[in-house]
Amino acid sequence: MGVLVPVERIGSVLEVKIPDEIIPEEYKVVTEKRPETQIVEGKTYVYRGTGPRLEEGLFEAIREAGRRYGVGVRFSLDFVEEMGRPVSLKLVRIYYPPIPYVRRTGVTVDVVEEPKLTLRPVFDKGRLVGWRVAIPNDIVRKYSLYAFPDRHPLSIYNPTLYLEWTTYKPVSVVREKLRVYHVGDYYDAWWDGKNWVWRIPRHTPCYEAAMTGIKVGAAPSAQCFFEDGVVYIDLIFSPWGAKVVSRQLGYAYRSMVVRSYTLKKEFSEYKTEQCDIEIRVTFVTPCPVEFYQSDMTHMKVVTETYGEKGALNITCWNVIRYFGREAIKKGYYYSPLESAAYSEKMKETVGVENNEHVDFQEVKDDRFFYVNKYVRIDKTSRGKRKRYVYTTREIDRRIVEAGGIVDEKGFVWGRHV
Repeated sequence: MGVLVPVERIGSVLEVKIPDEIIPEEYKVVTEKRPETQIVEGKTYVYRGTGPRLEEGLFEAIREAGRRYGVGVRFSLDFVEEMGRPVSLKLVRIYYPPIPYVRRTGVTVDVVEEPKLTLRPVFDKGRLVGWRVAIPNDIVRKYSLYAFPDRHPLSIYNPTLYLEWTTYKPVSVVREKLRVYHVGDYYDAWWDGKNWVWRIPRHTPCYEAAMTGIKVGAAPSAQCFFEDGVVYIDLIFSPWGAKVVSRQLGYAYRSMVVRSYTLKKEFSEYKTEQCDIEIRVTFVTPCPVEFYQSDMTHMKVVTETYGEKGALNITCWNVIRYFGREAIKKGYYYSPLESAAYSEKMKETVGVENNEHVDFQEVKDDRFFYVNKYVRIDKTSRGKRKRYVYTTREIDRRIVEAGGIVDEKGFVWGRHV
C-alpha cells in the first residue's frame, strides 16, 4: 500500500520526498513548455574581413562597418547551453560608452527596428567553439556600430548590444495541491521542480526524534500512503535505532491494548473457584506512530472506537485466540475464551493507550518497534492459587504453533484453519 522513503537533512531542515508511485495521476505535476524572454548583453566584435585600423578615426571605421568587415556579438558555449537556443532573437538597445570629445556617447539608444537575428555556430578546425550573432549591415551603419580588433587610442571603443532572447522553458503546472497528514495535523506539500516535498515542522514531536536519529546514525524512514487526497506520513525507525533515539531523548511513546477477564461472581465460589486473565500488547516508539501498513493493507495502530479496526486491537484478540488454543476438538483448534459457553461466564474489561508519552525508564526493557506481549493467568481451584506469566518470545512461539501469523513487527494476524 505505502512506500518507505528516506528522511533527508539539509542543515536544520528535514525533508521527505513523497514517492511518485503513490500519487494518483490527477495530483501529478505536468511539465509544459512556455516562452520566456530575457535581455542579454554582449560587446560588438569583428567576425569577418578586415576590421577598423588603428590609424583610422571613428568615422572612417564606422563608414567601413558592414562593407569591409562584419559586426556581431559573440557568446560562449556555456552561456548558450545555460540560456537555451533562442526561438526568437532581437536587437532592442545599444549602449555607447563615453568617449572624450565625441558627442552622443555614454548614452543608451533604443533600436526601433528591433531586427530579428540568428544565432550561428562558430567552428575552429571542425570543432564547435562558440556562437555568434551577425548584425545586419543597414543597422550597423545607421547606429554607428563598430569594433576595433586591437586597442584604439581613444580608450573605450566597443558599444554594448542588448538582445531580447526568447526560449521555450519547461514549466511545472500544478493541477491539484497535495496535502500531508502527520500526527494529528494537516500540512501543504510543495513542488521543488522534480518532486512533491514535505518539510517536517519543528513543532511536531517527530522532528526532534528524527534529527536525533540522523545524528546518531539511526536515521528514520518516512512511511507514506495516499488516501482520499491526502498523503499520510509516519516516521519509522529500526528497532535498535528507535531504542537508541529514545534513550538519547529520555522519553518514548507507547500504545497499548489490554483485555482482562474475571470469572463472574455467579459462576465462582469464594476461595474455591476463581480465574483472572490479563492479555496485554504494547508498541513502543521514539515518536508517535499512528498507522500500521503492509504490502496489502493499512490501518491505525490502535483505535479507541469500538468496532473500528486497529492493528494492536486485532493483535490483542488474536493472542487470545491462538495462545489459548490448547487442544484440537472436532478437527479444529479450540480456545476456551472463544467458546460462547465459557466466555459468558467471564467479565471482560478492555483498556487502550494511544501514543502515550512515557519516561524512557518505564519502557527501557521493552523491544521498540515490535509488539511486546504479556499474558497473566491467575487460577484458584479448591483453595489453591496458581499464577502463570508468559512474555513475548513464548507467546509468539505458541501462536505460530497454533496456526497464527506473527509478522516482522510482532503484530498477530489470523488465518483460516
